[in-house]
Amino acid sequence: MSSTVLVLCLAACCGADAEPLYRSELVFPLHPEHNHAPGVAELPDGELFVSWYRGSGERRADDVAVYGARLKPGASEWSDDFLLVDTPGFPDCNTCLMCDKDGKLWLFWPIILANTWESCITHYLVASDPSGDGCPQWDINGEILLKPDDFKEAGLKHMDDLLAKLDRPLSEREQGVVDSVRERLGDKLLQRLGWQPRCKPTVLPSGRILLPL
Repeated sequence: MSSTVLVLCLAACCGADAEPLYRSELVFPLHPEHNHAPGVAELPDGELFVSWYRGSGERRADDVAVYGARLKPGASEWSDDFLLVDTPGFPDCNTCLMCDKDGKLWLFWPIILANTWESCITHYLVASDPSGDGCPQWDINGEILLKPDDFKEAGLKHMDDLLAKLDRPLSEREQGVVDSVRERLGDKLLQRLGWQPRCKPTVLPSGRILLPL
């Protein structure tokens, strides 16, 4: 898995009727640490900007941080990678990027509070002018706090439907997991934590941003 983040496929079109041109390459040389969950955005001047997280592991490794690289218009090689985000003592993980209609660059990523996916809170940074070299100057930062509708009953019904399809009794370990899930589904804290990005945002014609979590 660690090397798959390194391969980026690009598509460029020279005209309305031209066939897309695809190119596959390494953003940086193969790296011994864990590199995963890339984001990519095209800046207003045609520059490509990528992000990913790197460290000695994933959520359980507190040295995980977010890195980036740039491919300038007309360039054949990516820049050296550079640090985008590092929250001391906490893993910074899945990244996604977008440019809005004003040319501002948005970076979304989760900070993992307790080395478990369900303990994460998604954060964002915004650069009004992402041009230049290395890490852009971030103008805005914040976190996305979610308060979803209570999905306990829907979750329990779905789990019961799946369990009814089993043709065998649960093992002791499996029953323990099921019991734990039943209890956790109704926990407001666990319903509101653990949401993180993994796919590129979609910007509607109105300007509203849909961020898959």
